[in-house]
Amino acid sequence: MTQMVQVMENVWLSIHLEGYFAHPLNRGWMNVFRRWTLSRRFRKYWPVVRGEFSRDFVRFCEKDLSLTVGTVRAERLFAHGRLLGDQPAGDREPLRRVLASLREEFHWEWPEEDRLETLIHRAWQGGRNAGNVWLLTVTSSDTDSGASSDPCGLIVTWQADANRRELELLVWMRGPYRDLGLGRAGVREAYRQSGAGANRDCTLRARLPKEHATGHAYEARSAMWQSFYSYYGFRPAPPRKGEENYLILEAGPAQWREMLLEKS
Repeated sequence: MTQMVQVMENVWLSIHLEGYFAHPLNRGWMNVFRRWTLSRRFRKYWPVVRGEFSRDFVRFCEKDLSLTVGTVRAERLFAHGRLLGDQPAGDREPLRRVLASLREEFHWEWPEEDRLETLIHRAWQGGRNAGNVWLLTVTSSDTDSGASSDPCGLIVTWQADANRRELELLVWMRGPYRDLGLGRAGVREAYRQSGAGANRDCTLRARLPKEHATGHAYEARSAMWQSFYSYYGFRPAPPRKGEENYLILEAGPAQWREMLLEKS
């Protein structure tokens, strides 16, 4: 599929389809593009490959060819003895395999941080109201009832200090699904389901490791990370003891609740 999209971008550039897609001379190519993009498989994998192409071309595809990234669903996960293990989990086996794949990708990206299963255990160990885990999935824009959903990320909250009314918040998206608005949609859906529950008066904290805080790659990642959380009222906060190697953001209950209600 990547080769097909590359052909599309090459044609788009060479005959200036951005400004002349409706010209009669370009009708043939536009019909080819529409036939390709209407296939179920193309729409399923479009969110994964779109990040490999220029923003202007992606905008053309999503505006003039009606390609979309699909819709996000947040499923709250409750503690289950085998979901984070290596042994079959019976009727929960498909979910165990999904979490195993996400755990592996998370560890590849953050090899020096706590493993994802450790963070999920923290959310589950504190009791029903201490933390939550949501699995985010994206369903393609194909309206066929057989359209499948693909796991795209996780939202995890846990209580790092039992003496503080605070929750640590992790919103982690798989690489191909970033910068698509899916994380924000997932946060809104998770909030809609829970209504914040007993944690509505908690301060939320988020952290980004600074071990490799050099170069343009880190600067770009840091800017994207801060932009995502600032959308919900998070602001920089001084690190505490043991947090010197992290960039810390905080949002008080009034700030994050107001922003979520406004943007939901």
